Parts: sequence; structure tokens; C-alpha cells
Amino acid sequence: MSHRNWVFVVTVASSALLVSCNSTGGPTVRADSNPWFGAASSGSQADLDAALKSGASVNAHESRDRNSPLHVAAIAGNVPAVKFILANGGNPDALDEDGRTALMMAVYHSQGQAAVALINANAKLEIRDRQSNTALLFAARRGQVDAINAMIARKVTLNAQNENGKAALHFAAEYNQLEAARTLKAAGASLSVRDSRGRTPLDYALAKKHPEIAKVLRGD
Repeated sequence: MSHRNWVFVVTVASSALLVSCNSTGGPTVRADSNPWFGAASSGSQADLDAALKSGASVNAHESRDRNSPLHVAAIAGNVPAVKFILANGGNPDALDEDGRTALMMAVYHSQGQAAVALINANAKLEIRDRQSNTALLFAARRGQVDAINAMIARKVTLNAQNENGKAALHFAAEYNQLEAARTLKAAGASLSVRDSRGRTPLDYALAKKHPEIAKVLRGD
């Protein structure tokens, strides 16, 4: 192998290792081998204390879907567990197999209080998953207004678009999330933002027959 090719192989290998480290943020383990996972699921303070004393990695990722303990706590809506994990070194920006953070999963599973706890802990808001969705897009889809307001307070990008060109207001209109639509509009989200097929949020509201959303978007 030439020196040039050897350098290329080393560079690719180094890049792959960097991507792997960035996407996991901790060792990959079986969930039953790390007590943080059970504690995150149960939310029991005794379990959390035991996990901390065990010396196990709080930022491990379980091998099935690469959730971290913080993902597990966020999905379950165990707010005390979310706060405890964060206070003890949990990485709020760790990614699962789909490139999603604990915040994304909290709003996707309609766990608003857990989401707000993560936002208040300075979880990154602009991270995108494999489809370029941000946490705000998930929050708009699920109508998680408290989380939306908390993100707005941190100056989230209101008009971020995913790979299909859909912004948060598109999702609010499509899924008939009236309060989310009102909140986003009041915060200055664009009414004219267009998806990859040229459709505005109002187009979604009309197509899905959501008249109240349409009124909000038209300003009736």
C-alpha cells in the first residue's frame, strides 16, 4: 500500500471513530447490565442512588436502540430521574440510533414536564435527527405548548425545516394543534414558509380540514 493510500485509510478510520463517539457519547451495553437504565425507568430515588453508587456509566447506550438512561427517563416522563441524571453527569445531547436526543423523545412522547426540565438544563435545541427534524418540530406535532414556550424563550429557530421542507407550523397545522399554532404564530413563525412541494401551513390546515387552525393562520 502506498503512503498516500495509507494516509487515506487512517483518515477515514479516524473520521469513522469520531462519528461513532459523537453518536454514542458512552459505552454500548445491555440495559440489564447497567443499573442506570432500570433507575431511569422506575424513577425510584433508591434505584437512582444505587445506580450512582454502582460506578456504572450514566451515559451508556443500550445496544438495542442506543437509548441512554436520560432517553429512558424522558420517554417515561420521570422528571425527578431526568433531573438526577443531569445533575450527575448525564449528557442531554446524547443521540439514539435515529439521531434523536432525550428532548426530542420527551416531546414526541408528550412528556412536557420532562421536556421543559431538559430545555431548562440547556439541552441543545437545534440538533437534527436523521430526517432533519428538530425538537421544536416534534413539539409542534404533539402540541407540547409548554415545551414550545420554553424553547421560544431560548430563541429557538422557529422556521427550521426538515428534509421534506416542513417547519413547526406545518406540523401544528397538519396535526390540528391549535394552541401550538397560535403560540408559534405569536412568536413570529413564518406563515409563508413552504415545504418541498410548495405548501404553506395554511395549505395543510385546509387540506386536513382543520378550520380553526385555518382561521388562526389567516388571521380571521
